[in-house]
Amino acid sequence: MDRAGVSVHPFHLVDCSPWPILLSFAMLSGAISVVSWMNIVPVLAAAPVFGILLVILFLWWRDVIREAKGGYHTTRVQRGILIGFLLFLLSEVMLFVSFFWAFFHSSLSPNVELAALWLHIMVSFGSKTNSKHSIAAIPSRCGAT
Repeated sequence: MDRAGVSVHPFHLVDCSPWPILLSFAMLSGAISVVSWMNIVPVLAAAPVFGILLVILFLWWRDVIREAKGGYHTTRVQRGILIGFLLFLLSEVMLFVSFFWAFFHSSLSPNVELAALWLHIMVSFGSKTNSKHSIAAIPSRCGAT
């Protein structure tokens, strides 16, 4: 900042805020309350802690909205927020793609331990008359017996 208090850079430097440390203490108290409730303390003892947690979250978001509407965000800062949000969405999409990819990989490529057979084929065709695809025939086909 220069002497007049005007910013000489295009970024928004956030003022010190008490909300992160207060929220962390409230969450610690909430975790302790939940553990105590599971053991001995009645459930009404945890209600004030979660009320404080909600108040802290409300006040923190009030300050965030004030900063956003107060003209602190230049176009460069707004573009950075947008890019950060889009990268977050991309990471979530990739996370779910990896979950589905792992599921389809494990269900569509049979293992050697399963005698290279799909499980749904073994279950649907596994009868006493067709012992080639039954689950009981797997160890004998793998050489385990």
